[in-house]
Amino acid sequence: MTNRYKIAVKDPTTVVKRNGVQIPLGTIINNAYYTFESNTADYIESDKPIMVAQFLTGGSCLGTPGTLGDPEMMYISPIEQGIKRIGFYRNTDQAITVNYLTLIIPTNGVPSLRIDGSATFDHTY
Repeated sequence: MTNRYKIAVKDPTTVVKRNGVQIPLGTIINNAYYTFESNTADYIESDKPIMVAQFLTGGSCLGTPGTLGDPEMMYISPIEQGIKRIGFYRNTDQAITVNYLTLIIPTNGVPSLRIDGSATFDHTY
């Protein structure tokens, strides 16, 4: 599945790089943000503050009625702000029957990962 990303900049002269390659300054939209689509992990860096949002399209948004999922947007935290513990709220209202989690963790951290106190859960690397 391909995701869409939006990189917001306060200063339109901000140099933003994706996987080490500068995103051309001329592709900035409204002097405020860049967008791109990707289905791989990407490394985003800049010389000034930025905010990165990831947009995921859900099942019915892809034209497949009856499939699970709604569109979703999340802000991507910088590597330097990585955390070791977090709590989640799982909503079951509005006929929500499944909750998904995208978690990026170093491979050597997988053995210590617990979800609902358990080390047993479905996951992929």
